Amino acid sequence: MRTDDRRDVEPGKDDASAPRSIPPRVDLRRFRYELTPTWLQMSATWAGESVGAASTFDRIAWLGCRSVLTPAVAAAVHPQTSVHVWDPSPARLAGLASVARDAALSNLVIQERPGPPDESIVSPCDLVVVDGVLDSSDPARRDQVLDAACSLLRPGALMAVAYRTVVGWGEVVPLVRLLRHRVRLGQRKSSEVLAPLEGLRAHGAAYPAVRPAVGAWLDDLLDAPSDEVVGSYLADDLRPASHAQVSEALAAHAVDFVSLAQQYDPLEGAPPVVAQRVRAAASVVLRETLADLAIRRTARVDVYRLGRCPVEESVRNAAVLGTSVMETRLAVAETVGVPWARPVALRECLPTDGSSSSDLQRGGSCVRELWPGESALNQERLAGQALAAGSIHPVRDELPDGAAESTVRLTATLLRSTRPEQDRFAVSARLGTALPATYTHSLSLEHRHALGIGAS
Repeated sequence: MRTDDRRDVEPGKDDASAPRSIPPRVDLRRFRYELTPTWLQMSATWAGESVGAASTFDRIAWLGCRSVLTPAVAAAVHPQTSVHVWDPSPARLAGLASVARDAALSNLVIQERPGPPDESIVSPCDLVVVDGVLDSSDPARRDQVLDAACSLLRPGALMAVAYRTVVGWGEVVPLVRLLRHRVRLGQRKSSEVLAPLEGLRAHGAAYPAVRPAVGAWLDDLLDAPSDEVVGSYLADDLRPASHAQVSEALAAHAVDFVSLAQQYDPLEGAPPVVAQRVRAAASVVLRETLADLAIRRTARVDVYRLGRCPVEESVRNAAVLGTSVMETRLAVAETVGVPWARPVALRECLPTDGSSSSDLQRGGSCVRELWPGESALNQERLAGQALAAGSIHPVRDELPDGAAESTVRLTATLLRSTRPEQDRFAVSARLGTALPATYTHSLSLEHRHALGIGAS
């Protein structure tokens, strides 16, 4: 289920009707599955790190919560974990506090402070998530947030940093600034806000004419509802960051890059020479930067760690192939600028006999069981594609005490008829995530039970 892709083909399908340049799009999701403890623990494990189960985390901190429901889901599926949340927007914190209060999430702590909490306010954490702050802050605030985030890490802790990239958004920054200026002057319709830009382009202005992504971005905004356009760009400034910039700042605190949160290779469909040169890069930072340039990646979720703990390759491979997964349909954001870099959905790469389908829905299958005739390398590759496409999700090894009850309460809160459609999710205790209500409403009771979605 692609929440922000109205006109393009589905993941993995690249036909003549697909655009040559996919415009950068604001991630409007109120819940981001790739920022949950369960997902991030899996990502670090697949990258070869020795990481304890997410259910063992004692304390988590969110610095910024652009996807405002994500901390609430984390608190519900980890009821014995203390979840501390700070955001520069009082409105976001108030909305999150309301959800936590209605769902009786006593382990979710709102940090109402002008600046991010550091080690003097919150004790050392097992995971720190930085969501939507770096790419909307000036350099001084950006440094303040990263310094605070690093101070909260205990040795061996993970950090996830979500941000929009310079590669994906740099070309449209001047136009976004103009858009925000016109909104502040009182224009509320996207056609009115974008009129000067559209007029310039129509009469041959060079900037949008020579930049395909800019023209595609303008077309995208003109097609979108006015409220969506204004709401997307009014709340936060746009100051995109680069992987090299973030990694350099964190390296000063001995916090090292582990991997992207999405474990798939977007270069599989790239021209062979391009893919070869990216993979042959002399350093990890250079490789990631070149990959961003190759696919025009618009957003990243980078996983870092204070103190790497790599395992033997054989141990890592066994963990990857032994990962238990279930079929899902997650809300996925568009993060690449070319169609061939999109991940392939599960149904397009499963064996045609359907032998794995029922197990995936009833109780889960491990990766090695999904493609029994494939090599271990290809099994991992196909699973990574399906994970990135939102078609499958890892299954938790064990359910913490109280998780079933707290997820039922949060599901009931999020499915109330008074809540907007984009806030309506069913929380899966077994997966440690939340699934769009538009998907879960179509499931059988047996399937909902298998996913750990209680009655609400």
